[in-house]
Amino acid sequence: MQNHIQERNEQINQLIQTNNILQNEHDIMKKTYEMKLSDRSLILDHDNLQQKNDLFRNAIDQWSNRYEELKSKFEQMTKLLTEKDELIVELKTNINNSNDLLEKNQLIELEERFINMSNENINLKTQIETIEYLNKQLNERLEQIQSKSNHEQESQTEDQQSNLSLSFDANDNNQSQQQLFECLNESKCENADLKDRIQHLEHVILQLQSETETIGDYIYLYQQQREQLQKRYQEKDMHITQLTQDRFNLQKKLSELEILLVQILNIPITNIIQSYEFNTEIPTRQDDINSSTQSELSTNNHQQLETIDNASSSTINQTIPLNSNKTTNSTLLREISDETKARILALIKELGQNNISSRQNDNLSTIKLAFVDTNLYTCSTCSGPVQSV
Repeated sequence: MQNHIQERNEQINQLIQTNNILQNEHDIMKKTYEMKLSDRSLILDHDNLQQKNDLFRNAIDQWSNRYEELKSKFEQMTKLLTEKDELIVELKTNINNSNDLLEKNQLIELEERFINMSNENINLKTQIETIEYLNKQLNERLEQIQSKSNHEQESQTEDQQSNLSLSFDANDNNQSQQQLFECLNESKCENADLKDRIQHLEHVILQLQSETETIGDYIYLYQQQREQLQKRYQEKDMHITQLTQDRFNLQKKLSELEILLVQILNIPITNIIQSYEFNTEIPTRQDDINSSTQSELSTNNHQQLETIDNASSSTINQTIPLNSNKTTNSTLLREISDETKARILALIKELGQNNISSRQNDNLSTIKLAFVDTNLYTCSTCSGPVQSV
């Protein structure tokens, strides 16, 4: 029974397939019949258009003949006009020579004829213009008719080709369907591959974006550290310039003190020159040796003060026995003016203040120029461990 049922089902499927094929053939036959009817109507239209075309051509030939006749008439009229002009010129010359009435009458008649001829010429021109306008319209209509006829011929040829192709399409439908299925499968596979590629590219783009963000952060940190380094270097340069200026001022004040002491104690000129050269050589040597650090500058200033004090004490010890025979210490102090005393006290106070300020600046500089590492300064905005980029 099952085999019988299967056979029946197969027969039913075959009948359905044959029915579908017959329906397709019926539709094709309907289309071909309609195309044949349309071809017949097109043939009739084509015949009618050809007849109209022949009529228009005959009319154009007639109008062209008339146009040629009018042209010939126009040429004749132009010749007559030229002859009239010549006659008028002759008559005018004759009038000038003779004053006869007959000649005047002839002139009047000739003028009337000339007016009539000019009117006829105007009428002929208007007729020629109308004929030319009609000729243009007829040419345009002929072009339209020819274009229509050409289009209809092309459509007929296309219809014939389509009828032939329909007969071949019925046989090639199965092959085309198979090709379509294959193309669809290939397109699905390509679409899946493209989706995979797109996802991979999106992942790569996200990675690149994250890397660019990290690079931007590193660049920002580098710029901040560089700005801070530049600020620190500028502060260091300013501090060094201040130290050099203070040193120069100290040298001036020490020289003034030395001059005042020399004036007070009446030291000889040779001793003054030796003490001055000694005081000038010592700071220059110290500048060459101790220009790199700031703490050594303060120690050098203390050394200079000690050497100057020692020099002044030595000069005092040297000059006291020279002048002991002349005056006593009390008389020397009385002879010193108040201005020199006040100046000496002011210089001593300024030297003490400069010593205190130099020590404070040294402490501040050591605080500002503190290193976290051998390569990087402290950063107020940064946090976490320092990484080398």
